[in-house]
Amino acid sequence: CLNFFLPNVLTPVWSYRNTTGLFRETKNILLYAAAINLVLSYFFGVRWGLTGILAATSVSRLLTSFWFEPYLLHKRIFECSCLPYFLRQGLHLGIVAVSYACIAAVSAAGNLGPWGELILRGVLCVLVPNVLLYLLNRKTAAFAYLRENVLRKLRK
Repeated sequence: CLNFFLPNVLTPVWSYRNTTGLFRETKNILLYAAAINLVLSYFFGVRWGLTGILAATSVSRLLTSFWFEPYLLHKRIFECSCLPYFLRQGLHLGIVAVSYACIAAVSAAGNLGPWGELILRGVLCVLVPNVLLYLLNRKTAAFAYLRENVLRKLRK
């Protein structure tokens, strides 16, 4: 989940970085991330196998580009604190963690067989994160904007 979450969260930051020219100042961050990833992949891989190697990728991103690139963007381009950004990302990461915990707990409680468990997990993977996102975002300006655009498209 983290290996999917982290790059997708950083996509808007990377778009701003490339548009504003900050890529010059962040060019070495990928080298640092790769070096950390290699070292951690070895140690985590020996200890936990493939799961450790995947975890090493997430840890290397968290230690490098996940915090540095948004910090630099907010400092140099937006000229404001990056704290609200990181709080929002923490909230989204919490949604991922709660979703995973709910899905794992519910699917482990039942003995539905492999197909039944697959269908149950599929339904839960659609419902749980989307319900949580709706509950947490339904009163925001961004959600109202998105809702209006979707409704406008549906009316056409």
